[in-house]
Amino acid sequence: MSVKPDNAYIYLYIISTVSFSFGLWGFIVGFKASLRQLQEFHYTPKIVTFQLCLVFLRLQTLIVNSILVPTGAIPCLPPLSPRVFANVILNSLLLGQLLILVIVARHYYKLPTPLMVTLSPDGVVEDEKKQVPLKENGNFKGVKVEGAKEGGPLVVQKNGLIEKTTE
Repeated sequence: MSVKPDNAYIYLYIISTVSFSFGLWGFIVGFKASLRQLQEFHYTPKIVTFQLCLVFLRLQTLIVNSILVPTGAIPCLPPLSPRVFANVILNSLLLGQLLILVIVARHYYKLPTPLMVTLSPDGVVEDEKKQVPLKENGNFKGVKVEGAKEGGPLVVQKNGLIEKTTE
């Protein structure tokens, strides 16, 4: 493939890369907007591993297909053309890198998360476990869960807002 101004591949790749950049930007904005609320759920390392997957996929494809193949850095090994050999190298690298990222992501997804309690608008607890609403001076303070680990974080969702209490 030649990298010339009259080749449509360059323009399609530029449009695709700009679209990918806007998508990644939107993803980062959503991540930063919800970071405080989801911090107890180990949100940051999960998102970082996902972003690394996206960046590895895009950046290595750019380097191999737009730089190494057109300059002749990838040799021609019959019966494989340089383009096919480059794809074999690219996919082998990505397989190894994504395997490592999967192991890291699995570690973070298996970490314990706080107990999630959902309250209906009238203050009734919606969960199977025995839960007792805590009130202070007649105002709702939180929920005590029987059988829950003492001192552990308790996340209460009230009217769509997530509040963290430790009781």
